[in-house]
Parts: sequence; structure tokens; C-alpha cells
Amino acid sequence: MSDRPNVRRFDRAPLSLAVHYRTKGSFLVSYSLNLSKGGIFLETQELLPVGTSLRVSFKVPGAEIPIETDAKVMWVRREVSDEGLPPGLGLQFEGLEERLGAVIDGLVQDFAGVRIVAVANDSATQERLGRQIRNILAAEVTQATAAQIVIEGFAGRADLALLDLDASGGEGVPAIRRLREPDGPPLPAASRVCGRRSSMRGKAVAWARGAGVC
Repeated sequence: MSDRPNVRRFDRAPLSLAVHYRTKGSFLVSYSLNLSKGGIFLETQELLPVGTSLRVSFKVPGAEIPIETDAKVMWVRREVSDEGLPPGLGLQFEGLEERLGAVIDGLVQDFAGVRIVAVANDSATQERLGRQIRNILAAEVTQATAAQIVIEGFAGRADLALLDLDASGGEGVPAIRRLREPDGPPLPAASRVCGRRSSMRGKAVAWARGAGVC
């Protein structure tokens, strides 16, 4: 469930930054999920009430010193969303210096985010893959089933596909093959296999750019 408002005033980029912040009672560190000159989203289980005032500090490329400013909790995501987005806090910056706002704005406008499609035949696995991806790098993650990939392909809609073959049924390897078809720009694919089906592992390695084995 989310208390998120519907209005978004500024463009933002999916940047993962270590954000130090303090409340009246504690000092905390969380990682951002996205950033704009208007505010930042923090992925955290330490949820705070809407209206809480914070002092935040973080370092962005292009800024010689860490950005430090006041912020306020504007909305809260209390659980994983239907799109697989994690719980956390939506903060609005208050009193951000104009020059630092310009640095953030330039960073957002120049940011070319990585687009990854998480592939599995059940939503729980798709969401788990999405969370794992976002814990590693800043990325725009979409979800699809292996059957969708086989029917539609995904060329031009993502930069990388990550497939959980254990949760993709019999369409897993055909999905990889579809992504690598020569009749269009091939989409790099990585796969993970936790089961003991060695034949599937071999096929995955043959068709994907890489395969991870649990």
C-alpha cells in the first residue's frame, strides 16, 4: 500500500546512491531508488510518518562535495508494489541551493538508464528478480513471462533480459532463442538455473550470453 501523491513535477533518474539522513532520534543510511532536483525515493524498511522532517546528505557525480539539504517525507510505500518496487520513503527537498539543483537536473537529463526485463512465469519470481537487479545497479525493470517473450520478442524494449529458467517452464530456452534471433537486433540474455536439469543448463549457456547456476 502507498500514500504516494499522483503529481510529479520533475524528471527523475533511477540512480542508486547512499543517502545519509538523520531524524530527531537517530542517524540512518539507505539507498535511493531514483532522484530528481525535487526529491528522492529511499528504499528502506525504517518507515517514517508523512510530514517527518529530515536532514539528508548524499554524493552525486558532478558535485565536488556531498549535497546536504533538508527534506520532508511526502509519501510512504509500506509494502512491495504490484510492479515489484520496494517499500520506502518519498522525500521532497526543502531549501535546496539553486546550483546544486542544477547539478542534479543535469545529471537526470544526461542519465541513460539500463533497461532490464525480468522473465519468469510467475509474478513472485518476477518481483524477486526485479529486487535483486535493483540491489545491484540502477535500472528500469519491466516484467514478462517466458511465453510472452516467445510470442512477442522484446528487441528494442530493453537492454538485457534476465531469465529464471526454473520458473519459466518449458518456454525458458525457447525464450532465450527468440531473444537471440538474427532477424532483428539481438537482446543480450542472462539466465539462472537452480535445479539439476543439466541439459537445460547446457542449452542456456549455448543461447544466452551467460548463465548463473545456484
